[in-house]
Amino acid sequence: MRYLPAAILILTLAAFIGGCGPPGGARPDGGGSVRSATRLAKAGKHAAAADVYLRLARSSRAAADLRRLYHLRAAEALLAAGQPERAVQAIAVTEPVTGEAWGDALRPLLLARLALHYDDPERALAVLRALPARAAASPPPPLPSASGTAATPLDRDGERGIPPPLLSEAQQLRAEAHEALGQYLYAAVARLRHRAYLSGADALRGNSEQIWRLLNQVDTADLRRAGYSASETLDSWIELTLLNRAWTDNPAALQRSVAAWRARHSAHPAVPTITDKLLQISRLYGDRPAQLALLLPLTGPYEKAAEAIRDGFLTSWYQSEEYRPTVKIYNTDAPDIRRVYDQALAEGARLVVGPLEKQALDTLRQSGDLPVVTLALNQTDDAPPPDARERRRAAGVPKLIQFGLSPEDEAEQAAARAAADGHVRALILTPDNHWGRRIAAIFSREWERGGGRVLDSVAFPISERDTAPGAATARVARENFATPVKQLLNVDSSESRVAGLREILPTKIFSDARLRRDADMIFLAAPPLYARQLVPQFRFHKAGDIPIYATSHVFSGVVNPAGDKDMNGVRFIDIPWILSAAPVSAEIRRRVNRSWKAEQSPYRRLYALGVDSFHLLSRLSRLALQPGASYAGETGVLSLDDKGHIRRQLLWGAIRNGRPRLLPR
Repeated sequence: MRYLPAAILILTLAAFIGGCGPPGGARPDGGGSVRSATRLAKAGKHAAAADVYLRLARSSRAAADLRRLYHLRAAEALLAAGQPERAVQAIAVTEPVTGEAWGDALRPLLLARLALHYDDPERALAVLRALPARAAASPPPPLPSASGTAATPLDRDGERGIPPPLLSEAQQLRAEAHEALGQYLYAAVARLRHRAYLSGADALRGNSEQIWRLLNQVDTADLRRAGYSASETLDSWIELTLLNRAWTDNPAALQRSVAAWRARHSAHPAVPTITDKLLQISRLYGDRPAQLALLLPLTGPYEKAAEAIRDGFLTSWYQSEEYRPTVKIYNTDAPDIRRVYDQALAEGARLVVGPLEKQALDTLRQSGDLPVVTLALNQTDDAPPPDARERRRAAGVPKLIQFGLSPEDEAEQAAARAAADGHVRALILTPDNHWGRRIAAIFSREWERGGGRVLDSVAFPISERDTAPGAATARVARENFATPVKQLLNVDSSESRVAGLREILPTKIFSDARLRRDADMIFLAAPPLYARQLVPQFRFHKAGDIPIYATSHVFSGVVNPAGDKDMNGVRFIDIPWILSAAPVSAEIRRRVNRSWKAEQSPYRRLYALGVDSFHLLSRLSRLALQPGASYAGETGVLSLDDKGHIRRQLLWGAIRNGRPRLLPR
């Protein structure tokens, strides 16, 4: 939870309290203590400031309205001190409404802060809508539907009567709550309205960057519909966002469009903060390298995976009509990766794609600074220190960008999807190897961060080799799949208790195993042949009604109704190349399938990785320099995080009649 700067609130409210004496003009006990609490808060000693306010509230000479304000100020200080439980206690003794503007507005603002602290943005918005009637009491209208009349969330709600510092705080909290709910257009509107209460170049520039970041996360169709009847300010922001999207791949057209837009809106808050950055991105786009190197292990254990990536990459190169650099392909091995890398540079490469092996990537990272932008086709677990990330961002496109089919993305999004579906209590079943333990840990972290509980986590025996792409897992049929499922469902404990009774009692005992009833979802990560054996065990042990959420690994990528019929109902996350039939990418899929017979390959996802690795080359500057920017690729909706990792937003499918079917977003 991020606590909001409250220096203006502290100074203004302290002055208000100091001028509100009891009847007869006498000052309450501790009048000087208000100034002391203010000094403590400004010095960052919030807990000490809260104690002062609580002592003032207990003073017998303090008027009722002052006692209420003292309690609210104590709650505010306790929130800033990271003591939300005590803040709740301080607010609980105050009246909801008294008719006094400061307290009646400050109380719901504090409650909204608490709701955000406890990851409940919906409650935060509900509390903010309960501000005094003369403030904004109505919720923003819903986003327009494709068939309905366009509406704008920038409504005029007339917040007269509330002191400006509190109005500023309200808009800040609204923006945070809407963003937490994924309502990026409404969050941008709140930031627009927040601008009226800001001063100073840094604050105004930061607000513009936040608005731009949020609008770049709104669906294009929603932006167009909202822009039709929006206010002039919001409409101009939307127009700039749509221009940027329309001419992403045409830097000359983007420069002309931005110049024309800026001529019409010379006093707009996006000038020059956002427009200059757009022009910088277009210039970088125009400077794309004429020669690049593709570094892949084309011999050895990763040969087939490397060939799939190469073929997808070259198919995209052949299909491209506006950017066809010279591509030189180098065979690599992990220990000698820096020698091959330097050779590629010496032969003219000005951008490098690869390496693929994680060991090679680690070796390259540790070998010293990289002289050219390098798009690695894997990801490491290590992140650069925060100061290094800031220096890298300030310089433009990172020298090292890591892009791979990371299981972290899948585990995190599985937790989010299951929570959004209303589940709370999870069971986890993953392989007993490094890969499986890492996925289980990531899911557990995200699940518990969102308020869920992990009831149990069980690992089934498997080798590291069996979780590699394209692994045959031929020995899978010899494994005992009942044991881990029974352990996860507590069936083994029930059977053990019955067996113990049979040993000590002289009569025959007949008993069905008692299945646990406290779980409401199962998270599964397993290769296809393992998953086909594990899922039926849940049905056999009468747990078939517990929904299963799985990573992409449960589906081979090749449609096999006979082989996958026992996994009917399993929900799994995967890339658009596997689940989507979008016509935009259908042609390149047909080319890859026709040229390489990829539709029957266990490396289908790696063909998609190769396709996207080429298309990303033209978009790296935009992803690096434009907050909220993304690219809808074959491996997901791609964005660049602060660690230099390409993150993927994936799709959800379910097995029905042995075939994968796309689920609604």
